[in-house]
Amino acid sequence: MRGSLKELRLGLDGALNISDKMEQMMNQMVIEKIPAGWEKMAWRTNKSLSIWFADVASRVDQFSKWGQTLLMPPSLWLAGCFNPMAFITAVMQTTARKRGWPLDDVVTFTDPTKMDWEEPDQQPEDGIYIHGLYIEGARWDRDAGEIRDSHLRDLTPQMPVVHLVAIPRTEIKLVGYHDTPVYYVSQRGGGNPPGSFVFFSTLKTSEPTVKTLYGIYSYKWVLAAVGLLLQTE
Repeated sequence: MRGSLKELRLGLDGALNISDKMEQMMNQMVIEKIPAGWEKMAWRTNKSLSIWFADVASRVDQFSKWGQTLLMPPSLWLAGCFNPMAFITAVMQTTARKRGWPLDDVVTFTDPTKMDWEEPDQQPEDGIYIHGLYIEGARWDRDAGEIRDSHLRDLTPQMPVVHLVAIPRTEIKLVGYHDTPVYYVSQRGGGNPPGSFVFFSTLKTSEPTVKTLYGIYSYKWVLAAVGLLLQTE
């Protein structure tokens, strides 16, 4: 980013000839679109350039502080990871190694807390606190601790801090939970990598659920297309 911006500045100052690549980058920036060269190397997003750049700064800040202290943040901004699924896999691997479980028999379990994103002061003994999730198609009722119908005009309410843990496959909850897909962006299909799916989050529900080949689901929330998003537009 820095190199391409310096090159563009030299072109605008007349020190370099404006190339097609530089002109394309300039035109994209004028209309608040992320330049293709940057987008190719970045994470998947539907955000405009200015909002995306603020995300870049936040990501750099999170990893800079993490790198200086070598201590996990009290709550990790999951969307700030370039590859969230790799981090979740690392949590599973660490727990499996600690407990002596076969990795193939380990799955994730999520338990939303009542804490806001800035409230945690340290990580839990088991698993990890994550934040930065939004729910679409429904809402999370903190008092009841379950999925509820959306409020009018509140399309993507913010989720509280979520406690992500790894558990043996034999301890999967068979009733009272809905396996909710988590996506990078609201555009759930297409793109690179194929689709926007990251992982399944287990959310409590009082609606009837059924066990299928692919997980535990409530038909009500499936028909409502309930999902969690790592970022909103």
